Amino acid sequence: MDFARALYKLAASDLGAAKFSPQALEGGDQGLSALLPQRGWSATSAAPQAAAAAPIASPAFAPAPASAASVGGAARRGGSLAWRNQNPGNIRFGEFAKAHGGVAGERGFARFPSEDAGRDAGLALLKTKPYQALTVGGAISRWAPPVENNTAAYIQDVAKRTKLDPSRPMSSLRPEELSQMFSGGIQQHEGWTPGAGE
Repeated sequence: MDFARALYKLAASDLGAAKFSPQALEGGDQGLSALLPQRGWSATSAAPQAAAAAPIASPAFAPAPASAASVGGAARRGGSLAWRNQNPGNIRFGEFAKAHGGVAGERGFARFPSEDAGRDAGLALLKTKPYQALTVGGAISRWAPPVENNTAAYIQDVAKRTKLDPSRPMSSLRPEELSQMFSGGIQQHEGWTPGAGE
């Protein structure tokens, strides 16, 4: 039971407590099996992969091989999570990502079939009404909420990289400014670092 509660806390912090309850996890391996792939883990007796340490030490649960993404071509190894998932904005997997060609990727993020598809999805998300109703700073706060990020530092970094005023309305950005906000700001802040396999 202690392991299940620890896993619940981990899931709640990453995926939102509303989806998971300790009672749901008490179902044993079947309850846990539904959760693990969403966290990027798999039920296995194998030791953790060399590059990834397990947040919870247990011989029964090791991180899934997190460094091999193969949607849309050759397997990608190493590099950043954003690069492996071909998801330059680290968009969470969900209905929006599915509608833009995404599948479940590592650690709850979407994996897109190509870098262009991931970039297009990021730009499309910034063009939605909820984002367009905000300022540049407000859009970054929505993109990278303070519960998961140092949002103030994120806003400052994007403003510095793009020269966009955080108080400027998103709806006033020209297409090239929106592209710069995403590719020159968000993608860079999210840590786009190529690895191998391309």
